[in-house]
Amino acid sequence: MLNIKAYLLQQTSKTNTENRKKLKNPHTAGKTGFATIREKKRKETSEDPSSKDMFVATRSRKTGRVYKESYEDTMHKIAEMEQIQTQEIEDDNQSVDAFATVMGPEHPGRVRLYERGVTKTILKQKSGNSGPSSKTTDEIMQQKLEEMEEKMQQRLQKKFEEQQETWRQHITLNVVAQLRHLNPDLRVDPNMLTFSGCSLGEASSTQQAAI
Repeated sequence: MLNIKAYLLQQTSKTNTENRKKLKNPHTAGKTGFATIREKKRKETSEDPSSKDMFVATRSRKTGRVYKESYEDTMHKIAEMEQIQTQEIEDDNQSVDAFATVMGPEHPGRVRLYERGVTKTILKQKSGNSGPSSKTTDEIMQQKLEEMEEKMQQRLQKKFEEQQETWRQHITLNVVAQLRHLNPDLRVDPNMLTFSGCSLGEASSTQQAAI
């Protein structure tokens, strides 16, 4: 009996592996969440770790362990951050973000070195709740713009996921149809062909209605 879902999961895993190989500075935290690492660093220093500290902590490599990815670019970036941070201390200037200077500004809808779902707006709200603050009109407008950008990103992500699901249905139904054409006696377990709660028949009807 053909397991189409297992095949699709295998292909997705393969794609994710290939995408990870393209990353220049992959983290080495494994299954340990960034929130856990951040809390550990906070307990060690009694203050929130900087982005540079988190980058170093999540990219550190264990001695003696063999890694597939090159570490040269990561080491170079860490060295740059260390140099900028050292210069800040010498100049008594803490306004420069060493991480952002080397890695570039944040993109709308997400914040690097945090768990998924954490945005700049959430961090600002969390920071605002920790003490008194006053916002200027520009800051309020900026926050509104960021919220709009985040909502747009969420809508685009949802649309992308829906398109992916439709694509999976289309590919799977075509594969099954071709296999049944070659082998009319082929039996496919319907439970292996569910798409987001839809059965094979429902998915086929939906696809035909969309054509």
